[in-house]
Amino acid sequence: IRDSMQGLSDLFHQIYGIRLEPVIAQKGETWSPEVRRLNVVSDEEGVIGVVYCDLFERDGKTSNPSHFTVCCSRQIYPKENDLSTIQIGTNKDGTKFQLPIISLVCNFASSVVSFGQSLCLLHISEIETLFHEMGHAMHSMLGRTRLQNLSGTRCATDFVELPSILMEHFARDTRVLRQIGKHCNTGEPVPESLLTNYLQDLQYMQYCETFSQAKMAMLDQRLHGKEIITGMDTLDVVALYQNLERELRVLVDDQSTWCGRFGHLFGYGATYYSYLFDRAIASKVWESLFQEDPFSRAGGQRFKEYVLKWGGAKD
Repeated sequence: IRDSMQGLSDLFHQIYGIRLEPVIAQKGETWSPEVRRLNVVSDEEGVIGVVYCDLFERDGKTSNPSHFTVCCSRQIYPKENDLSTIQIGTNKDGTKFQLPIISLVCNFASSVVSFGQSLCLLHISEIETLFHEMGHAMHSMLGRTRLQNLSGTRCATDFVELPSILMEHFARDTRVLRQIGKHCNTGEPVPESLLTNYLQDLQYMQYCETFSQAKMAMLDQRLHGKEIITGMDTLDVVALYQNLERELRVLVDDQSTWCGRFGHLFGYGATYYSYLFDRAIASKVWESLFQEDPFSRAGGQRFKEYVLKWGGAKD
């Protein structure tokens, strides 16, 4: 995990000119002793935000991998006189802004012992998760909007997954993975042939996964259709899901009840399609800006200036 976080910091420094700096949290600042504070530091503006990383599993912790915006960025106005509950940064033009504060929560296992130390070795799928959630965090960090309700991830739902899914492309690029993938004892980088073969294996049945995402999006829309309100007293969510499976007629699942335990079907409110929608847009951004060079400062600058900094303030 240490190499992965350092790799993320190095990547962000190359494409955005920012880095992640560990800071010792003050007593009572975090909700658990295992939570680590990272200051997000810009080469031009100094500290531009804070990320609290709660990355490891522990008793009583049940949260799925997620990103939470504790405090959004926004403009600080000259006549504001109560700044006791916020931290303040300074833009290049001298204007003040509220520092965004983000929490990044995962459930990585720390169980491998090497030279008397407990290590956390991440699978590539966990690297993708870490990069995905950090993509959300950077969306909040790099946003520069006047109002906090338009900052960073507080944008249109069918756009909010774009920065995070774009980061998954970096997490599947052998040039990036070789920088962060090192043997825990020798420090040797992971062989490129091993990464290439593994990434090729991941493409097996990828269209089934895409179909599954489309299916969940259709179910999400049906669960929030107008006919649901009229039949609320007799609504059977499981039956609705199983009927959709029968209609689609591909690998039909008309027995399970998983839909009752999938929180996104409630939380996304008929916009689960944003994952597929943003997957298409992220592929286009990757091909245009980063496919040739995933460490491109020019590509990162364009994405930051034309997309990330606007949050939800620009269509």
